[in-house]
Amino acid sequence: MQLIEAFRQSRGEGEARQAQEAVEAALVRLTALQALRWLRQSAIRPALGESVARGQAALMALIAVASLLVEADDGEPIIAFCRSSSVTIGNRRLEVLLHEQPARSADIEREAASRAERAATGSPAGTVITVLCAAPVVVGPRRAQLNDVEILDPDAPLGDLVDSPPHAEVTLIYASDHLEAA
Repeated sequence: MQLIEAFRQSRGEGEARQAQEAVEAALVRLTALQALRWLRQSAIRPALGESVARGQAALMALIAVASLLVEADDGEPIIAFCRSSSVTIGNRRLEVLLHEQPARSADIEREAASRAERAATGSPAGTVITVLCAAPVVVGPRRAQLNDVEILDPDAPLGDLVDSPPHAEVTLIYASDHLEAA
């Protein structure tokens, strides 16, 4: 897969190299079909005829995941790509968004809120969802938090949902900003 080759070429040194090797090992545990499905589920409106696996956003996301792995303070956290468009680093789950085209920050935030809403379904109020947004170009102001994401709880009494539906806090990590700061 060209994505893995490009990822190998971006290798850092020391801890960064070890983290990138761990991310690669987790990714290659997936079959090619599972990896492609994961990438497609992570993508926001992919362009027709374009491969998500060959995009800059996918590579940027993998490098950011490796950087977040280095920052994790769980000793040696386990990393895994989940069936949906997420990845876990130790006990931390990241929903991943890939957007190849130049994107408005408002569009990214709307999609991040939608993904977080699905991820938080059935969770208690106050749940924190982290969304990693990888897009080569993001136009507009970038918020680090979204505080107004409703959680859908199918087991909650109807009166509770109408009066005051529970909310989740969404933390946004823009891969480009994170990598620039690292």
